[in-house]
Amino acid sequence: MFYAYLIAAIVGGVLLVTSLVIGGGHGQDAGGGDVDVDVDGGDASGDHAHDAGATGVLLSLRFWTYFLAFGGGVGALLRWFAHTEEPLCGLLAAGVGAVSGAVAHVVMRRLAGSRNTGLHDESQLVGRAGKLLLPVGPGLLGRVRVTVGNSLVDLVARSDEALPARAEVLVVEVQDQTALVTQSPVPELPED
Repeated sequence: MFYAYLIAAIVGGVLLVTSLVIGGGHGQDAGGGDVDVDVDGGDASGDHAHDAGATGVLLSLRFWTYFLAFGGGVGALLRWFAHTEEPLCGLLAAGVGAVSGAVAHVVMRRLAGSRNTGLHDESQLVGRAGKLLLPVGPGLLGRVRVTVGNSLVDLVARSDEALPARAEVLVVEVQDQTALVTQSPVPELPED
């Protein structure tokens, strides 16, 4: 059983390190993607009622990453150093994994929900320039990053025209955290 704990700790550790490297150590990575990948299809705001329940937590990739990393690590340590017998070792490992996964899920959901709430009114974004993080077009939703003061605000983007990632855009309207964008009339300067 020691090897099962060890494999779980390694898989969870690799997923955890990968999310930190891709995420740049922040809630948002430099490449513009949101690191929290949830199978439940909810947005990062955490406003959905099912996110508070066990189903939302159990469908979260973040939960399972922490569950495997910490639960597997505790199980391996208990078996190797303390020579703890089964089923006590399994129960303790599962308990530590479940608590660490649930806490990570809830804390990151709350932080993600508070990340973009600095705006009092979505209309403050209308007329601002932004940069597409993901391509957008008719029937294809993308992602746009807009700078407001010292804050970066990432929104779902839609457009009537096909625009590539990294294109400079202008926010035309914002409804329910979805921005209608168009290509910026200001030409881009060549990068050095």
